[in-house]
Amino acid sequence: MGIDVLSTVGDSFSTLFRNRTVTLFALLGALVASIFSSMILSQAQYVHSISSIGTLPTAILPFITSVIGPILGGIIVVYLVDVFVIGSVLSATIDTRKDVAAAARHSISRYITLIITLIAVGVAVGIGFLLFVIPGIYLFVRLYLAPVEVMSGKKGVVDSIKSSWAITEGNFWGILFSVIVMFIAVYIISLVFGVIFGLLGLVAIGTFISTFFAYAFYVLLVRIRQQISGPVAPAVASRKSGSKK
Repeated sequence: MGIDVLSTVGDSFSTLFRNRTVTLFALLGALVASIFSSMILSQAQYVHSISSIGTLPTAILPFITSVIGPILGGIIVVYLVDVFVIGSVLSATIDTRKDVAAAARHSISRYITLIITLIAVGVAVGIGFLLFVIPGIYLFVRLYLAPVEVMSGKKGVVDSIKSSWAITEGNFWGILFSVIVMFIAVYIISLVFGVIFGLLGLVAIGTFISTFFAYAFYVLLVRIRQQISGPVAPAVASRKSGSKK
């Protein structure tokens, strides 16, 4: 089955608002990202203000610890929370009956496998991009569905990557065009709101909105998977039902 690019992208954005569980987790991820990005930005501005006047604190080690530490800590916290949110968004999109608690439990149960899969895919794609870009694009598309495979069953890292490779065979261009259209849409939204709130001095709000819409990429994973091979079987039965989609 081919991929209807515009329909798939449109439905991904729609699900971001219509599925209450997906919406709540996307809001959580956006909130954490905006809070920590503000903290990181304030620390970076402090470092810049110190360096611009050509002075550094006498005790350089405590200075580095007090400034660089929170920046690195913030980045790590945002990433760890982001993986949890990604798993929850995928879970709630795969099985629309899941409430917040059920999606969270599922995400936690698959957390280690998901984070290792994301890192493995990221490393592989990164190496591919270092090899003159085109290999990176190819690997990105072929490994794109690995997170869905992690959350849709009990597959391990290797099996999830293998499943993604098999499912995406023959659908390279459909997946690539879907990702490009989604990227353009999210980029325009981020640019518009970033400029508006940036001019108002409310950078954190712009970050919040941009991050919220970025989670549509993970809904897109499931929608592409469904377009190619039909409904994705839920890995864990829901304990509660709702009228979500």
